[in-house]
Amino acid sequence: MAAKISMGARREVMSAIAERHRSAERMEKGRILDELRAVTGRHREHAVRALAKSGGDVTLNRAIADAVNLLEIARRFTPWH
Repeated sequence: MAAKISMGARREVMSAIAERHRSAERMEKGRILDELRAVTGRHREHAVRALAKSGGDVTLNRAIADAVNLLEIARRFTPWH
């Protein structure tokens, strides 16, 4: 098992690897996950989820948040609520 590293160091490693993981082919993604597992000491599934979180599309997330807010406002002004 890898030596314990700080949360800040883990975040730095994740952000450095996230872009490479997004643009990699399937076989290379597996190698990247193995590398990340060795460095951070986390399980593969944790690495997959963390990489998915770290690479979110900010524009899409903003659009979704705006749509949810609009729906919430519309719900408040419907006559049956």
